[in-house]
This record gives sequence, C-alpha cells and structure tokens, in this order.
Amino acid sequence: MKKTSEVKKLQNKALKLWKDVCFLRDGGECQVRKEFPFIQIHHTDIIQIDHCISRNNKHFFIDPRNGTTVCSACNYAKKYKLKSIDRAIDYIVKKREGKHIFESMVKLDQSMTANDNWKNIEWLEYEIKKLEQKRQLLLP
Repeated sequence: MKKTSEVKKLQNKALKLWKDVCFLRDGGECQVRKEFPFIQIHHTDIIQIDHCISRNNKHFFIDPRNGTTVCSACNYAKKYKLKSIDRAIDYIVKKREGKHIFESMVKLDQSMTANDNWKNIEWLEYEIKKLEQKRQLLLP
C-alpha cells in the first residue's frame, strides 16, 4: 500500500511540474490563439495544458514535448474532435519540436506499448529531477 501511495504522489508531482514547464515555455498563453488567430473559436482566459499524444499513453504523459498551452475552449474543442484545433496543435508541436520528433512520438503512440516505468519510483524520481531542471531554466 505504501508503494502505491508513493507512486501516486510522485506521478502527481511530475504532472504538476510538467504543466509548469509547458506553461513557462509557452509564455502562459494559448498557442492556438497565437499561431492560428483566424480559427473561429471563442478563446477563454482559462489556461490549460493539452497532451498532443493522448494522456492514455504514459510514454509521453509528462514529456514537455507533448504538452501545449491552450485555453479551455481549445482544449474542450480538441476533446470533442474539432479537426481544426487537432490539426493546429499537431502543427504547433511539429514546429516547436521538429517533424522528426513529432513523427517518432506518433509512431510510438501507434505501437500501443505500455510504459512499464510509469509505476517505477526510481524512474519517476529521475523524471521529476529533469522536469525541475527544465523549469528552473525557464524561470525569469
């Protein structure tokens, strides 16, 4: 039981750091609004971090390359498969990370393999350290 609660605590800490890193990297603003102002959607001031590759894929769950800062309207539209938002976020990730990285992420996602490390305390601690370092570099 102790191991399960420790794993969950580390997963939550990693997710919070992941959100911080993405938010800081993106300047705290909706990247769809910034890159695609012509998309007809009523943007909000509520900022969220979107997973380009599904949250179900734990290979990229806390990988900043997979996170993009968006407003709640864009995140909601993506959830309900509004193609223009899906395509915009894919474009943003490709532009930011490079086509090769984006395609390798998609390929791994399509393989549907599990991330066996997702419940590994040592791996989570290592990922948290990496996220803390990235956040520190992004702080003003």
